[in-house]
Amino acid sequence: VREILSHYPSNYKRSAVIPLLDLAQQQHGGWLTVSAMNT
Repeated sequence: VREILSHYPSNYKRSAVIPLLDLAQQQHGGWLTVSAMNT
């Protein structure tokens, strides 16, 4: 997560939401749990 966030300026951290959701999806076997989306 820190590595992904490091690619974005501090005032644009929200732009990392898609890559972070992709990471969560990869960690859960190709789908997202509700708790992963709410984290």
